[in-house]
Amino acid sequence: MEATGAQRLSVTRKIAFIGVLGALTVLLGSTPIGLIPTPWGLNVTILHIPTILGALLLGPVGGLGIGAIFGISSMVRAISNPVGLSIMFTNPLISILPRVLFGLTAWLVFSGLGKVRVPKVLAATIAAVVGTLLHTTYVFLAMIVFAGGQVTNIVGGVKGLFLLFLPNAVAETIAAGIIITAIISAVYVTAGRKSKLSEIDSAK
Repeated sequence: MEATGAQRLSVTRKIAFIGVLGALTVLLGSTPIGLIPTPWGLNVTILHIPTILGALLLGPVGGLGIGAIFGISSMVRAISNPVGLSIMFTNPLISILPRVLFGLTAWLVFSGLGKVRVPKVLAATIAAVVGTLLHTTYVFLAMIVFAGGQVTNIVGGVKGLFLLFLPNAVAETIAAGIIITAIISAVYVTAGRKSKLSEIDSAK
């Protein structure tokens, strides 16, 4: 009974945390903080960071769930303001599918590095960098596969799209590496302090 109660509490906390990070994703997407417009029609974004954070702290369910929220909010924004390349994101195969896949990928990278005993903070940094690059790659490929005609009409083809994505990919990867490293470091420092306090209390 106690184990079942603990499991229910864990599931409740996980759902609550997914809700919080999902809400943060929507909030960032609704303000200039999360989306920085560029002259070429793409946004430099930190919207992917809550998805990475959810994957690292909550596992695959967190990555998939928050990634789905990220994708849905992206599709809604595109529908409400279909300008430039953003019009392609009205297609859920471009706006949602890549975001779900990259959340899962970030967890797979982090989990795999943990199995070979890479320190958790370093593993989180690598997962953030790789996850961000793959997020860009997934979106890039989805646009080519599912909206190739629009890509040609708007930017002249694959080469033009790549040149537009490149500066975004660099900026978003650097941002993810720095922010995720800082957050995960703080999480583990806090967790370590709580563990030491628990040991002291147990010894009394």
